[in-house]
Amino acid sequence: MNESFMFIEENSRTDKDKGIYLRDTACKYAYWGLFSPGPISPWLFFGSYFSGNRINFCRLSCQLDKFGWRKKICGNEARFTFDSQGIVFQYFGQSSRNVEQQVFVWACLSVQGPCVIRLIEEKFDTHMYIALLQRDVLPHVSRQSCFIQDHFPVHVAAAVKTWMKDNDFHLFSSWPEKSGDLMPLNSVFLRVVIDVNKQHQPIHTKEKLWAEIERHFLLLSTDDAYVTDIFDSMPENMISVVVNNGALL
Repeated sequence: MNESFMFIEENSRTDKDKGIYLRDTACKYAYWGLFSPGPISPWLFFGSYFSGNRINFCRLSCQLDKFGWRKKICGNEARFTFDSQGIVFQYFGQSSRNVEQQVFVWACLSVQGPCVIRLIEEKFDTHMYIALLQRDVLPHVSRQSCFIQDHFPVHVAAAVKTWMKDNDFHLFSSWPEKSGDLMPLNSVFLRVVIDVNKQHQPIHTKEKLWAEIERHFLLLSTDDAYVTDIFDSMPENMISVVVNNGALL
């Protein structure tokens, strides 16, 4: 594991007991498709093209109220690992080859439909992604209950687009690039990290890590009020991006 990335609390937004440990800010920006060697604004690397698309997307999405968002289904991936002290954090780096003890998951969240989390142990390619959509999402998708995905390369691959067209798979408006922070599941994954670390029970094996991630995700995803709040916050998040000229949430 590259020791040049230090464990820090994210912008001190939470107290130490909550134990959110993420990689260095540069690593987090790399996850959104950005890179920053230090405390430099990510928007220097964002570019007018990406920020403009992001703002326009959010401006249009502001027209959808919370009741419309409640009908949507969201899917996303995340990587989790732990440090030598057993503290869990979400890994945001572009390359995970040097992270030995990691758990890669795909999850699906909705108010009225599926809420699942899957452990991905094989290569996450178009065949794997289509299989997940076929099993966990397709039976619940409709014109109103469309599916939200970000601009991850596997999501927008030609094979996936063809499968969606052939199966009348309804997709939400094309998610802008460099905007994974807007995804509803982003805050859920961060909350999972908080809840696992709040137990003050160090994690030292990948098997234990997966067990705790799965357990806490299922606890959150079966809390109807919590899930509803996640989707109800989407209009406010969209407005925030527009008002703040495309800034990260």
